[in-house]
Amino acid sequence: MRWWRKSLAAQFICFLLMALVLSQVIGFLISWDERDKALRAASKGEFLSRTASLAALLESIPPSFHTDVLRASGTTYTRFWMSERDPVDTIAWRRQAVAQLEEPLPNLLPAYRPADLTSATPSRTPSGKGFQLFEKAIASEGWTRLSADIWTLPRFAKFLPLGDSHGMGLAVQLSDGRWLNSVYRKTMPNPF
Repeated sequence: MRWWRKSLAAQFICFLLMALVLSQVIGFLISWDERDKALRAASKGEFLSRTASLAALLESIPPSFHTDVLRASGTTYTRFWMSERDPVDTIAWRRQAVAQLEEPLPNLLPAYRPADLTSATPSRTPSGKGFQLFEKAIASEGWTRLSADIWTLPRFAKFLPLGDSHGMGLAVQLSDGRWLNSVYRKTMPNPF
């Protein structure tokens, strides 16, 4: 420590190096936050666009094909299903969304079938662990009607943020009165 007291130049250089490191850390944190916001905005835009396209498609095809189209449109992070009534109760809708997300995709069904392969139903049952993420959502969070600048279709659509789970839900009323429901959930872990 004698060099610290001995040289004013050494003290000045150390303070400059510490300031440089601190500025780099602050710049990194700001850019990391901006990156996170950009990824969330991109995923929300893709989710809304995909749901709008699917709603337009479902209105143009016969109802007998709806189930197949909905199953084929699901991804690891996104699921779609139909309901007869307006989804008003957000807790019940979240539970149904978790059940939809926990159901295996159609191309993965054989891996979840029993060993004898005689049953067409998956052997896996929903664990309920996924709903714990949705329970962290703020109690006052409810459906929000999408404005015309965000939602381009003439059909009524409402949006539901899913709190800390980094997910979102969407319900679109189709021309026949039924509702297209969609949920997106992708947890983006922080590497730090």
